[in-house]
Amino acid sequence: MSVEYQTLPNGFSIPAIGYGTCPPQQGFIEAFEDALETGYRHIDTASFYRCEQIIGRILKKWFSAGKLKREDLFITSKYMPKPGEDQNVEDTMKKTLKELQTDYVDLYLIHLPLSDKENVEIWEKMEQQVDSGRAKYIGLSNFQPQQIDVVLKNCRIRPVCLQNQVHLYAQQKKLQEYCKKNDIIIVCYTPLGAPGRENGDLLDIIYNETVKKVAEKYNKSPSQVALRFLIDKHLVPVPKSWNQKRIKENFDVFDFKLSEEDLKILEELDQNKTIGFPPIPSDDKIIK
Repeated sequence: MSVEYQTLPNGFSIPAIGYGTCPPQQGFIEAFEDALETGYRHIDTASFYRCEQIIGRILKKWFSAGKLKREDLFITSKYMPKPGEDQNVEDTMKKTLKELQTDYVDLYLIHLPLSDKENVEIWEKMEQQVDSGRAKYIGLSNFQPQQIDVVLKNCRIRPVCLQNQVHLYAQQKKLQEYCKKNDIIIVCYTPLGAPGRENGDLLDIIYNETVKKVAEKYNKSPSQVALRFLIDKHLVPVPKSWNQKRIKENFDVFDFKLSEEDLKILEELDQNKTIGFPPIPSDDKIIK
């Protein structure tokens, strides 16, 4: 299956869909291998998720077996800032690389914003990761335009990516316009409204009657239409799933495009409605 890419004028290129990872509980290893078998080559992770060591072991196995090469993959990780503390970006990055068993990540993000002053200071240390070759590109996560503006005014290396919660119910159109103007690609977490979440809130995107009607027209599932909508808007969804069938279904979105008419119909579903972060599992549920 031919995978599309989203690109920027500076040469930055990212696979148009990624596999979102999370704290590893029972089934994580099998799901991650299913994702690789399916064809996902864009892996989204973070030190905060506590899964990088397991990902590294799986990737080493695939590399050793000749099933993959490092250059086949696009790996994103994130630095979680520590409010009121010294920001040791370099050591955190080195730990991430050691756990992932790679010499570099393709994209390194600041996971959450702090104060403007702290964001600028952290960004300088992020730039050093590019200088050292430990990261090819750097970007931001959960930042808003006013916070990004401060980074842009004080940066030496511009952010190429913003990761944020974007889906049919929270299309963040002003944020899309801002990022397009500033040559920043948006990567969308929770692109389906977290339908598989066992605890906490979720959205009914994949059960929405309008989405289902559009899906029937293309002989696709509601999930595939919701993901294709984002791709057709030049965004990059990173859905999470531990279910083999859904992992494959979420990837099978490159053999169709939505018409302008259907894009407009789906745009009408925007409600500025988001969901909160899922709780992090306790240590006794984290597999090592």
